[in-house]
Amino acid sequence: VSEIFFKETSDEEIVQFKKTHGLEKPFLLFVGKRGGYKNFDTFINAYAKWENIDVEVALVGGGSFTKDEKKYLEKLKIHTRVRYLGSLTDDDLRRAYYASTAFVFPTRYEGFGMPLLEAFACGTRVIASDIPVFHELAGDTPIYASPDSEESIIDGLNKILSSDSLEEKEYRRVTAHTYRWENTVRKTLEVYQKLV
Repeated sequence: VSEIFFKETSDEEIVQFKKTHGLEKPFLLFVGKRGGYKNFDTFINAYAKWENIDVEVALVGGGSFTKDEKKYLEKLKIHTRVRYLGSLTDDDLRRAYYASTAFVFPTRYEGFGMPLLEAFACGTRVIASDIPVFHELAGDTPIYASPDSEESIIDGLNKILSSDSLEEKEYRRVTAHTYRWENTVRKTLEVYQKLV
């Protein structure tokens, strides 16, 4: 995980980020591509059924909405609550993680899961797919939801509304700390030294 995501973010930065992007309400953050195994469709269907209309969705990366996506969001009557922020710099992505209510990662499979660790480095709550790679990577730290069940995702969304303690935020940061670049490089060098 890049050191950028471990950088403390001030309240002023968060306020300015939200103002710049027109984020007046609490929001869920979705980062990256939306098609196929990334499972945006199941997440957005669950979100449309979720009874909390005070929390919006902000999307980063993955390209602008297609015509079909726009039509679908309109059909679900949530098009005014889902916004595309575009591609962000790492500094602005860090601000997005900090500003969000939670990062949502409903992928059906993943090779590693760097966005999950970036969110943890910022102390952000994560709703992640209940898949083996995330259990291996993050243990019990995320709120898990079945990627194939809208009801399970809704349960995860309801859990994020409970209070979030400073201890929980720090635990997420500690989880991400294991994967800092400097630690990865050090461990890789140790392996090479043993082989030589």
